[in-house]
Amino acid sequence: MSVQNGGPVELKWEGLKSMFPFLKRHRKSLIIAIFWTILLSASGIVPPLLLRDIIDIALPRLDFQALLIFGLMVAGVYTFRFFALVKQSRVTAITGQNVIRDIRETLLGKYLGFPMNYYESSKRGVLLSILTGDSNVLGWSITTGIIALVNDMLSLVLIIITIISLNPMLGILFSIIFPSILLLLRHFRALSEKNYLLIRQRSAEITAKIEEHVSGIRVAQSLTAEDRTVQGFKQISQQVHELWTKDSKLYAQMSAIIALNFWLSVVILIGLGGLQYVNGGISIGILIAFSQYMFQLNGPVQDLASLLNTFQEAGATLSHIRESITNVLVIPEPSTPTPLPATIQGEVKLTDVTFSYGREPLFQHLNLVIQPHEKVGIVGDTGAGKTTLINLITRLYDVKDGAVQIDGIDVRNLRSQDLRSLIAIVSQNTFLFADTIFNNIKFGRPTATREEVLEAARLARADKFILCQPSGYDTKLGDTGVGISGGQRQLIAYARLILARPKVAILDEATSNIDSYTENLIQENMNEIMKDSTVLIIAHRFATLQKMHRLILLRNGVIEASGPHAELYRTNAYYRELCEKQYSKL
Repeated sequence: MSVQNGGPVELKWEGLKSMFPFLKRHRKSLIIAIFWTILLSASGIVPPLLLRDIIDIALPRLDFQALLIFGLMVAGVYTFRFFALVKQSRVTAITGQNVIRDIRETLLGKYLGFPMNYYESSKRGVLLSILTGDSNVLGWSITTGIIALVNDMLSLVLIIITIISLNPMLGILFSIIFPSILLLLRHFRALSEKNYLLIRQRSAEITAKIEEHVSGIRVAQSLTAEDRTVQGFKQISQQVHELWTKDSKLYAQMSAIIALNFWLSVVILIGLGGLQYVNGGISIGILIAFSQYMFQLNGPVQDLASLLNTFQEAGATLSHIRESITNVLVIPEPSTPTPLPATIQGEVKLTDVTFSYGREPLFQHLNLVIQPHEKVGIVGDTGAGKTTLINLITRLYDVKDGAVQIDGIDVRNLRSQDLRSLIAIVSQNTFLFADTIFNNIKFGRPTATREEVLEAARLARADKFILCQPSGYDTKLGDTGVGISGGQRQLIAYARLILARPKVAILDEATSNIDSYTENLIQENMNEIMKDSTVLIIAHRFATLQKMHRLILLRNGVIEASGPHAELYRTNAYYRELCEKQYSKL
């Protein structure tokens, strides 16, 4: 749904249905909260009736015993209402937090299952806004909104029934006037519904801008672009400010008009009740009880106006969430997945693979076989298809035609979890968590012992710099590994890979930030460390590729040649040109 097509954003039945799974998990808590809400609403009817009896029975007779009993009953009712309110509020708050947690976990699981093309066109800040702000708003709106709606509607029904029983004429007259307030609510809802979706969209853009500016703060400072950065942020911030101001004015206007309409109705009805009392039609106790009920109605009426905003915001939030995750080409899980064999050798085979990002295909009938435990380098100029080849093997994208197989099993027939358990990747842009160095390495295999983690770091030649850190392996890193150099981050990623011992290891420009000396030390251990793995390496350093069993030369999506470095350098002019181009820059 989007605001451009004029579609409404209120919380409709379709939206509520999508929330049922979350509410169903906590139905016991919701039932308990509704139970206390019913008791609260029902007990609210009692005090005005007791007040009527005090005025009409106890006071005229000067019956102090009855007065004491009625007084104690009033005190008891209000004590019970306080207790019930505490219980209801507590259960509602806990249920709301549980629903928010479930929404966030479900959304994160869904995002983790999306293909890479989704993240190439989506801003991280927008996703963060949905996972934090939108899920928070939606969870609270649904849980507190349902409880409040039950309370308000039940209170209205009980009060109207009670005042009809006290004075049929006044009760029926109020029942005729009250729908006009509901019509006013409907009118204001129509005015504000589009505004809410715009607010959620612009708020997400603000979060995206904040994330972008914080991540790129070094770039902004190095180019003295702080003023331009702030100015761009101000524009979106001003738009959100204007939308909220517009909504606040509309809400204030709505509240004032509804309050005026309500109190005019109260004055008229109490005036008519006063005339009845003067004419002897009702007692003073009934008139005062009737007045009390009219004042009590103010709460539910105002709450309904507030609930309008609550459900409008929930509808806009849900619409924003659904809009962000619909029309996503999700990599499908196989309906009948092929189980992993007891032993995997690590053969990688591409048969007649065709793939394109747009209309023009990058690969057409591509064929490639990588033998188990073979160490293969993939080379080619920018745009040749090196990274795309890796993405097809790891099934971040699906082939258009043909097949990608591991040990003869089409990757499309493997559960994504099983496929990922076979493959580990170290890329140029190494990602580290804001955690200790030890835990970042252990992420490769959570069941590993401390000794295995230390051994992996030693084999990756990372142990020396780690031991120089303030707390050694227990040194905590900043976001994305802030606090150490790019080369050190890649060494930690290597250690993580070594610890994982995957059947297929992929190194995508993974030595770009490591000095040549350290890289040579790693390469010396590579054959021994990864002896049980098939290794694919993308690198622009041809010194690294010289030690591979075989090189695959890609050119415009076509395998132009295949063989060891020396053979390709001797027989292929394009490969020789690539090598000489690099060495000429040294």
